[in-house]
Amino acid sequence: MLPYQHKNTSQSALHGALKACEKKDVILKPNELYEIINNVLYELNKLRIKSDKFMTLNYFYEDNSEFTYAGTHEIALLYTSKEGKVIEIKNCASKTAFMGLAYNINAKESCGSFKMQKDDILLLYTDGLIEARDAESNQLGIEQLKEILVNEKI
Repeated sequence: MLPYQHKNTSQSALHGALKACEKKDVILKPNELYEIINNVLYELNKLRIKSDKFMTLNYFYEDNSEFTYAGTHEIALLYTSKEGKVIEIKNCASKTAFMGLAYNINAKESCGSFKMQKDDILLLYTDGLIEARDAESNQLGIEQLKEILVNEKI
């Protein structure tokens, strides 16, 4: 699957799962949703088109400023306006299998939660941002991104 096809397929699988939940009056935890979407992608990707393509992704649920999440992508950054610092939400990265490579993965270890307050900023980004290079070929990196978030409040 080409990247745009993977994205469209995952969006379709997500909407299908959410519609089924709505119809059955069921609320899935973020890790359960991640596992279901993974199984759909695996069946389409590995079994039908015999591809080794994969994707990384996090699902976040918000309820009264309380966020719960599951998945794997990059470390999320939370700027706390009250303290003026950035907290790394590390469970967003490398805690479960990438989507589309294996069937019946367990995403429970990637679960986490955090609370946001007024004026806090949650930064979710792709690896292209922290791998961007300046004129001297230095990568931006996560530490510099944190500095930018604190100083500029993107």
